Amino acid sequence: MDKPTEPCLTAQELEKISAYAQGDIPTDDLYTFSVQLCNNDIDRDNERFTVETLQQLAKLFEGKTGIFDHSMKAGDQKARIFNAWVEAVPGKKTADGRDFYQLKARAYMVRTGENADLIREIEAGIKKEVSVSCRTEKCICSICGADRFAAPCAHTGGQVYGDKRCYFALENATDAYEWSFVAVPAQREAGVTKACTELPDGSVTLTKAAAARLQDKLARLQEEADLAKAFRTELAGEVMRRFAEFLPELAHENVSTLTERLTTKELQALRNALRDRQARTAAEPQLLRTPANGKDKKEKFAQFKI
Repeated sequence: MDKPTEPCLTAQELEKISAYAQGDIPTDDLYTFSVQLCNNDIDRDNERFTVETLQQLAKLFEGKTGIFDHSMKAGDQKARIFNAWVEAVPGKKTADGRDFYQLKARAYMVRTGENADLIREIEAGIKKEVSVSCRTEKCICSICGADRFAAPCAHTGGQVYGDKRCYFALENATDAYEWSFVAVPAQREAGVTKACTELPDGSVTLTKAAAARLQDKLARLQEEADLAKAFRTELAGEVMRRFAEFLPELAHENVSTLTERLTTKELQALRNALRDRQARTAAEPQLLRTPANGKDKKEKFAQFKI
């Protein structure tokens, strides 16, 4: 963020600010400052805006609010951009040797007791780094030209293929959401946070780290699903065996259909019930009844055990 060089507001700036205000605001109540929103250099995410995209963003960011840490909370609104433009930085080059361009803006805020500390921090250079939230239609690979949003390629940002570094160029800006004061921006010169672009089929593009985490999660879920499937198969087999022992007259096909329709929890309950029933049956002693008085031991059918 740059400290303003103008000693006071110009008539043109006041006119632009008035377009966003509900009424006339005394000049003494306004505080204005300049900010570098983003540029065309390769950032920490191995992405870069094209100069054409910066020019599109300049129009989109006029009137956008400034908040903190992309919180999206109305209570965090502190400033608003009233003018934005793209300018070249003479003698400076990007990491891939291009002329350096930056998207700059003028923002205003109201001098209030609540904002006094923020204004002092801006002037002291404490609140300096900013980040923008926006959307682009394309994300073009520098190696093969594939659009990562439409048909991702196998190239990895930051890797060197031959003598060429892989990065992704963000093209065709379609929306600008907000800009924020942040501690560590993605762009070294300013900072930028890109929104995931939703494709026509509803899919989204993930960063390499997010994709790796998702892949690990899917692998664990697949392993758990395989174990659950094996457990259910074993469970169904035991139920069918116990039915064959306990109710042999019941057709095998009917039992098979039953196990297919039951949930795993229901199968487990049925298996446990069959186990308990067969255990009780096996534990019952096979005895002939003893005479009530127990005295007639000479009777032909006296007590005996098999």
